[in-house]
Amino acid sequence: MSTEAAPPDFDGIYFDTNVLLGQGWPVPSILLNNFLRLAAWWRIPRFLPEPVLREAEEHWVRVVDDGVSGLTRAQKGLQRAAKPITCETKVEHPCVEELLEGYKNKAEAAIRDYDISLIPFTKRTAEEVFG
Repeated sequence: MSTEAAPPDFDGIYFDTNVLLGQGWPVPSILLNNFLRLAAWWRIPRFLPEPVLREAEEHWVRVVDDGVSGLTRAQKGLQRAAKPITCETKVEHPCVEELLEGYKNKAEAAIRDYDISLIPFTKRTAEEVFG
């Protein structure tokens, strides 16, 4: 019985938004980290379509925006609950644009650290693709 594992029988890994979001992108979970490291060890190319990257980023921004809205709702809720006493509250947080820069830096670092190849948006029209 051979102790060597058979090499994988596929030529590349293409990532989907759901996988990235489910595994903590842009700071990959231990599971995704191990998967990426093993793929590199087997010399299996890793591909990330730019539309997937953009969709993950936009999802993250929506989640952050929801968090900011939650802070504002909580502030107003406290002020309503404290009536008739005036309750001055101050909610501070970094602006979403600053946070987004940090997110983009983390994503770029992960792409670089895991040697993931970006696949650009197609320049073809929908008619060329589907027509």
